[in-house]
Amino acid sequence: EYYIQWNEPMDHVFRTFHVARGTTPYLLIFDYLRKADDLNHQFDWRMLLTADAVLYQSNTAVGSRHTELNTEGKIGTDLIFCMKDESYQRAQGNAWGAKYVDLKPKPKKGDPMLLVRVLWRNTNFPYPVPNLQRSGDYNMVSVPAFGKSPEYRIMVFPYRYGDKLPTTEWSDDRTRLTVKVGDNTDVYDLDQTDRERTVFSMTRNGKKITDSDATPPMPELVERHGFTVDQNQPDWRAPQLISGPTQVFFSAPKVGAEIRYTLDGSEPGATSALASGPILIDRSCVLKARTYRADWRFGADNWSETAVFAYELQQPEKAVDQADKVAGLRVSGYEIKTTEFDTNGFFQGS
Repeated sequence: EYYIQWNEPMDHVFRTFHVARGTTPYLLIFDYLRKADDLNHQFDWRMLLTADAVLYQSNTAVGSRHTELNTEGKIGTDLIFCMKDESYQRAQGNAWGAKYVDLKPKPKKGDPMLLVRVLWRNTNFPYPVPNLQRSGDYNMVSVPAFGKSPEYRIMVFPYRYGDKLPTTEWSDDRTRLTVKVGDNTDVYDLDQTDRERTVFSMTRNGKKITDSDATPPMPELVERHGFTVDQNQPDWRAPQLISGPTQVFFSAPKVGAEIRYTLDGSEPGATSALASGPILIDRSCVLKARTYRADWRFGADNWSETAVFAYELQQPEKAVDQADKVAGLRVSGYEIKTTEFDTNGFFQGS
């Protein structure tokens, strides 16, 4: 049974989660998601917190940088939390001259603290800013973003009051993140593999520590039409029918990458044809292609998985001369497969 979600189905949701160990451990969370309609939407990244945690400090001074191209040396929004105790008292605040009552905690040296740093959120508008919400009996960190894909990059750092906070710096194109904490300098190189899933490679003090053990993204064919995925065989695709010589194209790979392909069903390799322009399909065949990245450092293999596309050349049958012809037109219709859903999105039959 296949189920269609009512609330604007997602095309994909990927989470990359990394625990950096050591005397000053921290978490990095990279979330990439996109709606199936590929339109702008309001997204909200959330993380639950214990009910007795309170907001100690919120720094949104660089919140507007989410709409700037040059981000080098700048951090995102910082939300700092501590535990609620008897020091959590009423205090007087001041907002542009207007007086109000604030609840300000006063942690002591050595008290447990938590930093939630929004390193990046791909949003078309910087507001609303990341914030803390109270819902029922628990607290919740909320990071809004408006766009096609928010590309959340979040750092979670537990520490003690009085300790020095980490510094984080992005490269201009946000493909390298440098984290300096304690005696360590951690460098993360970021890229994407199939369906825009985030992959990374980490070095600490110049020595490589780990990577995502991923392969480069498979070649993507530029197609004028889409196709319906068979949910019973999601990895299977019917051959594309052609009636004559047809040219096909691959989407341009990243700089430094190359696409090798074959038309005889064999696996592409370094000696296979290079896809540098249109590929002519003039017969029934199986097109196989792989991406090669010499500079790929996010796994042991520089070659992608194999993308497979089948083509079937069909010629129209010759007309058959019939005796005793009768004037008129006769049409026969044939349906290969139709999948039906009810108004609530539940599968009914095919």
